[in-house]
Amino acid sequence: MTDQDRALGRLCTALRSTLDTRDIPRTTPVALAVSGGADSLALLLAAHGIGQRAAVLTVDHGLRAEAAEECAYVSRVAASYGYDCHILQAEAIDAAANVQAQARRARYKTMEEVCAEADIPVLLTAHHRDDQVETFFERLARGSGVRGLRAMTTEAPGLFFPHMVTRLKPFLGVPKADILAALGGRELTPVDDPSNQDPRFDRVRLRAWLKEAPVAGLTDDNLVGAVRRIAQADAALEVWTNTFLRTSVLVSDMGIVSIGQSALAELPVEIGLRVLRAVLDWVAPIETELRARSVDPLHDALCAGVGANTTMRRTLAGCLVSANGAAVRISREAAAMPVALAASGGLYDGRWRVHVPDGEIGALGDAGWQQVKAEGGTRAAALQALAHVERQALPALRRADGRVQVAGLDHAAITLLRPHWVSD
Repeated sequence: MTDQDRALGRLCTALRSTLDTRDIPRTTPVALAVSGGADSLALLLAAHGIGQRAAVLTVDHGLRAEAAEECAYVSRVAASYGYDCHILQAEAIDAAANVQAQARRARYKTMEEVCAEADIPVLLTAHHRDDQVETFFERLARGSGVRGLRAMTTEAPGLFFPHMVTRLKPFLGVPKADILAALGGRELTPVDDPSNQDPRFDRVRLRAWLKEAPVAGLTDDNLVGAVRRIAQADAALEVWTNTFLRTSVLVSDMGIVSIGQSALAELPVEIGLRVLRAVLDWVAPIETELRARSVDPLHDALCAGVGANTTMRRTLAGCLVSANGAAVRISREAAAMPVALAASGGLYDGRWRVHVPDGEIGALGDAGWQQVKAEGGTRAAALQALAHVERQALPALRRADGRVQVAGLDHAAITLLRPHWVSD
């Protein structure tokens, strides 16, 4: 057996273990995120090596002239190993802002949308041990807490469709050297993205700094061990957080979340912040990136307002947060609802499944409310009980025959995809 065969064997073992631990059989389709770089090509080889049924996803951001040919190359490689390849076009990004971060989110959004629509439950990426070390230092430089310093985890919910897609990183314990060794001698030429060598990007400068080994003992093994211990602490905090979410947080059929204000305030600060972040992440528009630090002032205000006789309202990341001293309600901000679009069935706004391919789906707004109100009955009474700002943001289906069907009231037309912490 050659060195490259042994290296590929280690990659296959890591992938097989990751899938088997989660009871994902070889016959269940998974998605492979393949850019054409060495890491993702090694992932494709490992999937083929264990006989995993898969679809290959590759994304063209439209940022470089070479991208189209690189995607075509990935498609040819995938076909040579018996895999279908889907070449995806990502949303345009602002080249004047943080390009790498924007591209990452656009890439995940595009791939997760495909997975969600095709009922592919798992998206595999090829992040490895060296990436893990870089991520730790990148987050340390940003002043991250326990959640950030745990770096990446082997399993994580999708960024945009967490209730439908799970992201798996089977190679986090695998050094880059094994990946390069597994590709050695094969008729594969990895794509070389020049941005990976561009010192304008923080990650590139960090990578160069780490190669200098500036501190004694600052080895990958020691750093990965530290990350593992931080991850264990984070997992313990998550157990507490998820227990509170399951037992003390209510989610209505209209997608409005309610939390006892005093119960939230009595939690240790770290747990309270995690609870708020989890709820806000679920309620916010799927394209919104919630910054952890932005939640701190909101948490402080909610805790300080326990027992107050006045109503507090704030908006954050496309969410409307209301509190009256006894309860906190978190719903979507009307201004952050997607523009109305033709109802074609399938997913809407990341949290809703539309069952009727007829008419137009969008926020209820004043016009929709006035129509339901004029009709009277229990539907109108249910909407009347909501605050005006909550009511406006409810998804509503305007049927071709003139009917208005509202999320939470007309389940045959629109149903809520509940968050992971809600028990079935």
